[in-house]
Amino acid sequence: MKRLLEHDLIQDFFNAPAAVVSFLVLFAVLFVALFAPWLVDQNPFDPLQLDLMDSQLPPMWLADGDSRYVLGTDEQGRGVLAALFYGARLSLLVGLASVALSLVLGIGVGLVAGYFRGWADQLITSLADLQLTIPGLLVALMLAGVIKTQLPVEIAETVMIYVVILAIGFSDWPKYARVTRASVMIESQEDYVLAARAMGASPWLILWRHILPNIMRSNIVIATVGLGVAIMLEATLSFLGAGVPTSTPSLGTLIRSGANFLFSGEWWVVVFPGCMLILTVFSINILGDWLRDALNPKLD
Repeated sequence: MKRLLEHDLIQDFFNAPAAVVSFLVLFAVLFVALFAPWLVDQNPFDPLQLDLMDSQLPPMWLADGDSRYVLGTDEQGRGVLAALFYGARLSLLVGLASVALSLVLGIGVGLVAGYFRGWADQLITSLADLQLTIPGLLVALMLAGVIKTQLPVEIAETVMIYVVILAIGFSDWPKYARVTRASVMIESQEDYVLAARAMGASPWLILWRHILPNIMRSNIVIATVGLGVAIMLEATLSFLGAGVPTSTPSLGTLIRSGANFLFSGEWWVVVFPGCMLILTVFSINILGDWLRDALNPKLD
């Protein structure tokens, strides 16, 4: 963890052109997502700002294009650029929240399993192994599908974003739990932990104050890569109709709605969201790979 603040890590970052470019791309995506209301005039969430007469307009540089809509519009009259900015905000929100959920859940049960061992370890390990046999997308689809079918349509559309966060977060906790469990088993035999036990420190204090800070390195790397996976999962769920409603712009719903008009010539509705999704996930993966190497103690 301390290397995150050390000068040599910063130097390593600036000596890695791919990491720098990926960071700039990701920073740009974060910037437009955070400041979307100030960067575009149209709010695609507000039906009162949409005009069906402006639907399916091509990008401004093509014939029949409108200078008000730089990247064109979709079938609802939403500007693709505005929808991209707001859609990136929603996709990043779902990705960050689901990673935070799986991170907290996985680390929590991993700490318990690795430190206390016994029946708790066997139960948690069995549950993690069982879930790892089922693809994360299938777990997310099942959870989202069950909740969506059991709730009234109006309520389901309102809470669907939270359902997607829960589904993705719950499907991804085993990898954090397994890494944490293995790290805790090693750290619990170190001298500083044995000394804390001899001084009468409680197990929870040892886990929180001594062991947890020393096992976060691997989890940070996993979470970085997991963010890209979570964003892709949200886009996949939304594309398959099991994610957020189509009236709510996310990168997945934009691609889904645009795919219906791709062969009729309105390529801009699906191409631009697809490019933004690819750039975002690819940048996160490049940063994750660099962070994995930078925090690898064998490379120090």
